[in-house]
Amino acid sequence: MQLGTPFDALSQALASACYKDLPDIVYQRKDYHASKVHNREVYIQESRRPEQWEVEVVMFPQTWSDTSLGFGGMAGQAFTPAYTVIITHDMSNYCVYFGGRFAYRVNLPEVTAKGLKNFRDDMAQHRMDDVNSSYIRYERKGNATPTQKSPENGSPQDRF
Repeated sequence: MQLGTPFDALSQALASACYKDLPDIVYQRKDYHASKVHNREVYIQESRRPEQWEVEVVMFPQTWSDTSLGFGGMAGQAFTPAYTVIITHDMSNYCVYFGGRFAYRVNLPEVTAKGLKNFRDDMAQHRMDDVNSSYIRYERKGNATPTQKSPENGSPQDRF
């Protein structure tokens, strides 16, 4: 199997991260009209989606033991290379993609010290964990379980 082009994996992952997978950016905007009326500064809380130029990307080729690319399920037994793309915009929420498809999200403030070390080591070694075992390897604080994403977007579990 061939690795494919890095542009396809990157563009698919970047679009998915910016439009749905990364959390909204919440900020305060000054309401000039209300500030003038009330004779004091008035701010309104707003949110927006991250833009492509605001994110950080780590991308590397990774070889999987079957054609499922770390997603599990029915797959052919052949070593399969694919680009792994990791995208963040705030250095705390990381979205991981295999072959351009969303695999899982890791929210670092919710990860234990051991899980954080595992995640950073895996990023440094260019060897991210598959979808099914990522929840165990990147341990979450407390007893909370990952939530299932809505079926209409076809994404696997939102891990953290």
